[in-house]
Amino acid sequence: MAFCAKLAGLAGLAVVLLVGCDGDNTRAVQLAPCPTTMLSSAQCFVGESFAECPGTQAAPRAYCGMFGCRWVSTGCPLKEHPTPLASDCRCNGTYCPGELSPTMSSFYLAWGNKPWTRTRATNVRVTWNASTTSPPAISCSKCEGSCSAQYGLCAGAHVKVSRSALSTKTVRLLATGLLAGWYLSLELDFDATPPVARACRLQFTDVHDCSPPTEPVCASSGSIDLVPLAQPDAELHGTLSLVFPDAEMSGSF
Repeated sequence: MAFCAKLAGLAGLAVVLLVGCDGDNTRAVQLAPCPTTMLSSAQCFVGESFAECPGTQAAPRAYCGMFGCRWVSTGCPLKEHPTPLASDCRCNGTYCPGELSPTMSSFYLAWGNKPWTRTRATNVRVTWNASTTSPPAISCSKCEGSCSAQYGLCAGAHVKVSRSALSTKTVRLLATGLLAGWYLSLELDFDATPPVARACRLQFTDVHDCSPPTEPVCASSGSIDLVPLAQPDAELHGTLSLVFPDAEMSGSF
């Protein structure tokens, strides 16, 4: 019976990486031991794709739970993310349906299978000089590659905005009425000095079939100018100007 490369481990024991297909080439790699008591995500600095936690920093490893998946900086599971994310869903070049849960599949499709950290791709400056709130809108130029895909913000669709708050603050801009395509994620780290953001185009779909992992396309430079907040928990609004390897984007949210 074929299986995909997976991580297996328990708190207090060394985590083991199993690699192989059809039971022929399985090998076990001993990794660093984890503490007996798992940390809570409340003890960590948590973003959309990562958790930076206290303790010995090892190679980040991804774990999942009812609150999604995160790459954990210590390489050990968290109470809210106890289940190791399969390190790959590929067996001899063939993708294996059923090996990943919908949560894992969605995470792979959006964030790929390379480790995420607090600082990866944080190439966007953040300022607080915007004076007015404008309706959500995105305009694109030099749009090539996946940027020009039919199901994306650059296709001229109306834009809707969603927001979430972890340790970082995230604003998502999505073309309305889509069940698959890509959206723009603006993840802001106000605790960094100076404040920075990562702006990435993330893929999504309503079909969870263990699609091949895809690496998001993130801005190599740019700026986000925010309207100063009347109170700390107020919604974020502002303007953006972003440079991607295959596109330039500007707009408001």
